Amino acid sequence: MFPEGAALLRILEQNTNGELGTLFDLRNIRPKDREIEQKYEITGKHSVDRRFAEILDKIAPAARKLRYSVEKCTVFAGVDQYYVVKGRGGSATFRYRFSANVPAELTVKTQLRQGTNLIRSEFNLAIPDAEVQHVRAFMSVVCTLAQSAKHFCIYQSGMFWTLHNADGLRCEVVVYKVGELNKAASHVFIEIEPKDFESPEEAIATIRGLETGLRLRGMRCNKSIAEIFGS
Repeated sequence: MFPEGAALLRILEQNTNGELGTLFDLRNIRPKDREIEQKYEITGKHSVDRRFAEILDKIAPAARKLRYSVEKCTVFAGVDQYYVVKGRGGSATFRYRFSANVPAELTVKTQLRQGTNLIRSEFNLAIPDAEVQHVRAFMSVVCTLAQSAKHFCIYQSGMFWTLHNADGLRCEVVVYKVGELNKAASHVFIEIEPKDFESPEEAIATIRGLETGLRLRGMRCNKSIAEIFGS
């Protein structure tokens, strides 16, 4: 373990008496900290680049047909470091993302219902000025305290659209290629995530509407990136 991690671990153990199960107790999570998102995998006989290009071409026409306006469209590329940790109270996925054109961010995700990633908790911690070694030291503490931990890295690149309709509902649609470091991209995914929704039912209805418009039925991917690459 990193020296900084060992020092932080001693302090944390002194202040928690070794009982850290509450770190993973999300029974009282606020609705606004819930992520409702559906992932789809674009498969087929064509290359990753061709599949990626073909689904990109469908986004804007489908959005217009469904009466969504494009608020923003952004290109991104970066690396994600994943830490999948398990403790007495459950499991959590930590993702440290640093990209070429967006601030670095540490995200913590947990399943709110075991076995499904449709509705999860999501906490984002903006750390644009943090040094990589400091994040590694912090995560070293977390992994040491957990009963088990797994670490891996992937890279991804793609585009995301922020859409909104006449009712004021916003929705993010992300299309990206992803692969293991030092290897060619191996997967193409599209994710649909409603924002500012009144209820989970409204969010899921929004997802299903865009799913139909983009002809994504039959392509649902119920595994998270952590489950796909960390297994």
